[in-house]
Amino acid sequence: MSVPPEPAPAPALSDTTQLNRGIPSGQVSSVNDALFSVALNHVWSWFSQHANQRMQALNHYLVAAAFLTAGYASAAVADRWPLAGVVSATGVIVSLAFNRLDARTRELVQAAEPALALLQRALVAAGYSGLDMLAASSRQARSAPSYRTVIATLTILGVVAFAFGLITALVKA
Repeated sequence: MSVPPEPAPAPALSDTTQLNRGIPSGQVSSVNDALFSVALNHVWSWFSQHANQRMQALNHYLVAAAFLTAGYASAAVADRWPLAGVVSATGVIVSLAFNRLDARTRELVQAAEPALALLQRALVAAGYSGLDMLAASSRQARSAPSYRTVIATLTILGVVAFAFGLITALVKA
């Protein structure tokens, strides 16, 4: 039994001569348009999925932190300091785990940005002005903190607050 040859690597989007080889000249434009559409849909789906995943993870973290804070407060009011310590330790672990999860999700979002920027520039070059959104948003973003900064600040505050709660629980227990 013979092993089939490995397929050739996919051509780069900018290499239209490779894309056009073997296609009758009248169909080149429609093939390029179809490949562009497939590439744009794939890149946008990747970016959108991971950006949404990042925001959902943040929402889950905030809900978990709120429940853990309420649990700590209830245990502290009831003078159940060992339980308050366990809740605080859980809060530290959840905060650190969320920080790592956010770092990975951020990498996945950023992985799509170069391809998305390339495709947006191609759309602008084709006459669709105003679609170079990544470039525009990076110019405007200098005046506001990034998601990375805001999420890192929230995570650090969570770790510090829960660590303080843990230390308080250990002292009072």
